[in-house]
Amino acid sequence: MRVTHAGVVGAGAMGSAIAEVLAFNGIPVVLKDVSDELVTKGLGRVRGYVDELVTYNAGRAGKEIERIGALGVQLTDAQITTLRAKLVPKFTPARGAEVVARVRGTTTYDEFRDVDFVVEAVFERTEVKRPVLEALDAVLPEHAVIGSNTSSLSITRLARGLRHVSQTLVTHFFNPPYTLPLVEVAGGVDTREDVVTDTIEFLQGLRNHRFPIVPIRVKESPAFVVNRILLPV
Repeated sequence: MRVTHAGVVGAGAMGSAIAEVLAFNGIPVVLKDVSDELVTKGLGRVRGYVDELVTYNAGRAGKEIERIGALGVQLTDAQITTLRAKLVPKFTPARGAEVVARVRGTTTYDEFRDVDFVVEAVFERTEVKRPVLEALDAVLPEHAVIGSNTSSLSITRLARGLRHVSQTLVTHFFNPPYTLPLVEVAGGVDTREDVVTDTIEFLQGLRNHRFPIVPIRVKESPAFVVNRILLPV
């Protein structure tokens, strides 16, 4: 599955973080919500996630020097220089600015006409998710894949009757996706097998701030796997 443009609907904590992960991997992303205020907040979250990573990288050498000093080890100037060279920031402010620039906000679905892969990340209720999927279905190109970030709802029911029904599946990221690598992937009754396997392969090619993304295939069932373990169903 070739993804040159991606989209996320829902600019809350999860949606903006998913958008940041996609942009972190070099993919231009359109991030949608229902008002300019919510979109602006979502873009601010994206910037905040990136700034945290820039700050972490900039401080790695100093923290390591402090850690060694706390052990009672007196480093020489040469050793400090060597440590700083080894821990030179890999994620610079310039790289951070590139990630932020890849995410653009919108309040309309018109921006999704050239999107190859979209994640729906709105409130966990069928009556909220279904209209979003219908709106996406009306504008997305024929080949586009729709991933729902639902943590418990039936994708078969959510996607029923859509033009993209065979290309709609669960892509359940865990919070926060920029540090937690797991993604549950589940097809519905009508989801094509190649869409499931291609989506898993696409996700396997991504990484977040710490780890490669780890998609796991699960069956369509209430709360899927992880939430069934963590919470009684």
